[in-house]
Amino acid sequence: MALSTLSKTFDKITDVNSSKSSWNIKGKVIRLWVVKDFNNVIPFSVEMILMDYEGERVHCSIRKTLLYKFQNDVKEGGVYAFKNLDVATNGGSYKSARHPYKLNFQFGSKVQPLGSSNLSNISPFMFVPIAEIIGGNYDTDYLVDVIGMLICVGKERQYDRNGQIAKLNDIELEADGHKIQCTLFSSYVDELNNFIAYGETQNVVVAIMLGKVKTFQDKMHIQNCINCTKVFYNPISDDATSLRTRMLDNLRTPSHVALTQINAKPRADPLQEFLYSTPKNTIQGLLNCEEDAVYVVFGTIKHIVNNDNWYYTTCACNKSVYPDSGMFFYEKCNKHVKNVTPRFSIKVRVMDDTDSATLVIFDRDAAMLFNRSCAEVLRNRDMRVGHGVLPPEIQALVNSTYLFKVVMLALCAQSNYQAFPSDGHVVASTGDDLEIRPENIDNPNPAHEDHNADISD
Repeated sequence: MALSTLSKTFDKITDVNSSKSSWNIKGKVIRLWVVKDFNNVIPFSVEMILMDYEGERVHCSIRKTLLYKFQNDVKEGGVYAFKNLDVATNGGSYKSARHPYKLNFQFGSKVQPLGSSNLSNISPFMFVPIAEIIGGNYDTDYLVDVIGMLICVGKERQYDRNGQIAKLNDIELEADGHKIQCTLFSSYVDELNNFIAYGETQNVVVAIMLGKVKTFQDKMHIQNCINCTKVFYNPISDDATSLRTRMLDNLRTPSHVALTQINAKPRADPLQEFLYSTPKNTIQGLLNCEEDAVYVVFGTIKHIVNNDNWYYTTCACNKSVYPDSGMFFYEKCNKHVKNVTPRFSIKVRVMDDTDSATLVIFDRDAAMLFNRSCAEVLRNRDMRVGHGVLPPEIQALVNSTYLFKVVMLALCAQSNYQAFPSDGHVVASTGDDLEIRPENIDNPNPAHEDHNADISD
C-alpha cells in the first residue's frame, strides 16, 4: 500500500529480534517467489528475501489471507520501505537466510516504493565455496548460494512424480579445484536447455541462488527447490569475472573450459542390483530415515488404502486430467482433451515386524505385477459392481509379501505417504532365499527431527 508519509526511522536487519512485534525495514527484494496451494487456485503464500544497505538478508512472507492486499505492491528487484512487519522464529530445514528470525506481513503493514538507491552496488549473493559444501560440515538446513564453472552436463531423463512424468538433468560445477554435482528438475531443465541451445559452451559460469544441499550415498550435491531457486548462466558480476579469471589462469586448466557430458556409470543387472547391491532396511528404519536414500524392504501388504482411488487419468504427455463436459480438462494447458490414458497409482499399507508404512505402486510397477495395463484392467472390470469394489488383480495384493525397492526422502518420514517403490522393482518372494529377514536387516537410523514440507521439484 502506498504511503504519503513514512517514518524516517528504520531498523537494521541485524537488529531484528523478538523484543518487539513491529519492525520497519528499508531494503531490496533480491528474490521473490510464489508458493502454490495445489488444492486451491489462490497461492499459499508469497515468499521473499530482503537485503538492507549493509548487505544483510532476512526472509519475509505474505500469507494467503493478505495476498489481495500486498501481492501487487512488491516486485523482485524493487527497493521498498516496509513498515509494521511482524517477527517470528526462522525455523525449518529450508531456511533461506542465516538470520535467526524472519518477518511477516500483517494487516497493518505498509509498503512504499523507493527511488534510486546504492543497493545495486551490493551483491545479492552470499556464495559458499564448493570446498566447504562437499567437506561435509555445511549445515544443510540452510539453502545455499554457489558459483562455479560449468564443466559437465548430464543426459536428460524422466521420473514419475506423484503420478506425473517430470524431467531432470544433472550439471557439474567446478571452482578452485573442487567439483559438485547439481540436479535440476522440470522448468529448470528447460532453462538449461535454452541456454545450451545458444551455443555458449565454453567458459560458462553458473551461479545458483537458494539451492538445497542434499546427501545421497555419502556424497553432497545440490538440487533446486521449486520456484525458490534461481539459476544464472554467465551472470555479469565481479564474482563471476573473478572465478573465470582464476580458472583460466590456473596452469592445470586449459585455455578454454569446454563443456562435456556426464558419463553414465555402467549399470549392473537390475535384478542383481535390486537383490544384492541395494541396502536393506526395515519399515521402522524408513520412518526414521535421516537422509535421501534407496532401500530394499521386505513386507506384507495388509490392505489397499483407498478402494475408489487406485488409478488416475493422463493426457498424451502423461499429465493428469479430470472429467469435464463429457471430455477431460488439462488444467496446465487450459484446454479439453479427448485422448486419455488411465494409469495405476495404488496406495498400499505395508507391514513388517517393526512398523507399517503407506507405499504407492505406480503404473509401471503395477503393470509388471499384473502383466496387463491399467486400461486392460478397467476394460475387464465388471461394471455392475458398485464403487469401492476393487478389481480382483488389485484385491489379490492383500496379504501378499513382496520385496520393495524404495526411494526414501528424509522429509517423507513426517508425511502421510512415507515411501515410494522405484525403478519398477517390486518382487514377490518369501525372502528366505535372499536373507531379507528382520534379523539380517541393518539397524534403523536415529530418529530425525521434524521438517517443513519439501519445496524441491
